[in-house]
Amino acid sequence: MSFTVEDFLGRCNVLPIDKDTVSLDLEGLVELANSCVWKKVAENAEILLKDRNNKDYIIILQLRFEALFRLKMFDELTSEVITAIPQLISNPNIPESKASHIALSMKLLLAEVKFLTGRGDESLEQLYYILNDLKSNINAYDLNEAQTQFWKIRTEMNIINIYIRQRQMKLVVNRLQSLIYENSEILKEINDTRSGDEFKRQYIKSFVQLLAKFSRLLLSVI
Repeated sequence: MSFTVEDFLGRCNVLPIDKDTVSLDLEGLVELANSCVWKKVAENAEILLKDRNNKDYIIILQLRFEALFRLKMFDELTSEVITAIPQLISNPNIPESKASHIALSMKLLLAEVKFLTGRGDESLEQLYYILNDLKSNINAYDLNEAQTQFWKIRTEMNIINIYIRQRQMKLVVNRLQSLIYENSEILKEINDTRSGDEFKRQYIKSFVQLLAKFSRLLLSVI
């Protein structure tokens, strides 16, 4: 489950629909979202979220946030995300590891919203706070080594994306080079210690994404 902007922008098929005949449940929400009827998605999701024991609560919450993002209702989105994070972390029905992933996704979403609303400095400050928390030996997230490394790179990529949009290209190149070197060394250590296949798979995936970002940047300036 992910609350990232990339996921929100992943829907591209717009299908005709009669919004008044759609069922008030998860299936109906997905149908409305696939047809980009975002106002109705937001309204119906708000109703469904009143039942915190709903087995589809997390997915409904994601659709609610996506609808608010699409409608550019950033104040409402920010307020609801801030409220949702501690509720999810303290929810005994959600495994701690899953709650950690969701909370991190939400925090990255908040940083993106801050940038889109003209608060670039606040956005970067929040991203660096997340990054420093992940780098510390003691953090609030129930993550294994591979998951921590994945979220570190993902947070770094969000920081780099902001620098790209600010046209600070020298800073972008230097940061990408540093990250590639640092993670190359870590990857060597993983191979030397013969870590498990699952750890390697997760880590290599995030490292390849980093290399791809650097390649695209180089192609754009050649």
